[in-house]
Amino acid sequence: MTSHILTGETSRTLVGAIYADRAAATAVASRLIAHVALATWQVSVLHPGDTAFARKLEPEREGIWHTLIRSHVVLGLAGMVLGAVIGGVMVMGNLMSAADSPGAVMAAAVGFCTMGGMMLGGLISLRPDHTRVNERLRGALAEGKWAVVVHPADTDQTRRVTDLLEGSGGEIVRSI
Repeated sequence: MTSHILTGETSRTLVGAIYADRAAATAVASRLIAHVALATWQVSVLHPGDTAFARKLEPEREGIWHTLIRSHVVLGLAGMVLGAVIGGVMVMGNLMSAADSPGAVMAAAVGFCTMGGMMLGGLISLRPDHTRVNERLRGALAEGKWAVVVHPADTDQTRRVTDLLEGSGGEIVRSI
């Protein structure tokens, strides 16, 4: 399995389902592994008071560091290129008297676009889509419920996981 260029993670999507008891959660987890052909690291069962909650929700710890580095570097460089293009267009077209001080215009355009790209990299690193799922699962565990968490590797696995979970009687929550 390959990792994504921006996140460095094999699994970018997080799918969870909440169940009333252990029997339902473990049965669904077993069906997922058997019928969707998932690796065991991709499926976790969470229980009330689970001390491994964070590790089960984000099993790719190395991927998180890759996400921080890759997203900032890739999007920072993309912003830099975009800034150079914007600055070049402004200078060549003499927009807003840019030809009078081309160095300052280029520096400002490259600087602002690079920072914008790095800020977008920071947003990607925060994984706001995962936060919503994590908080809903944390709340369910606090209520004494059980949950199954799945880390599908691609869109096909995500679709098959979601199809199986929809017929399982659990409440489904998922990230992007």
